[in-house]
Amino acid sequence: MSDWIPFEKGLYGVSTAFLASPLFHAVTLKDAVIEIYAGRGRKQMRGRAMIRNVLLVELLEDGDPLDLYLDFGESYRFLMRDPILQAGKVFSPNIKSIVHIYPRQPWEPLTDPHFEKITAQVEFLSL
Repeated sequence: MSDWIPFEKGLYGVSTAFLASPLFHAVTLKDAVIEIYAGRGRKQMRGRAMIRNVLLVELLEDGDPLDLYLDFGESYRFLMRDPILQAGKVFSPNIKSIVHIYPRQPWEPLTDPHFEKITAQVEFLSL
């Protein structure tokens, strides 16, 4: 997965990140960070963010796959289709926990108008 990672090694803060279901429901990820690192001789990627697990469970009720939308600012916007998600098992409505994110396939760059269209289409879940 080295040819498709558009950033150099380092930690990158994400301005806006959200998971979206096939039914256009979405959950915002807070304090999202993407790390690019060298692994097995090539660039690798992993991410983490805070999420209300109860909302993630509600989002999963729409079905699979969930897609991750990332906005790094300055027209760096991407879609990560069906990422691997590892989250805690705390389902209290007021509790947030860390979700770890790993790509299954290359990110898809999004134009600003396309990202704005998706953001306007989805219905964000909240408590």
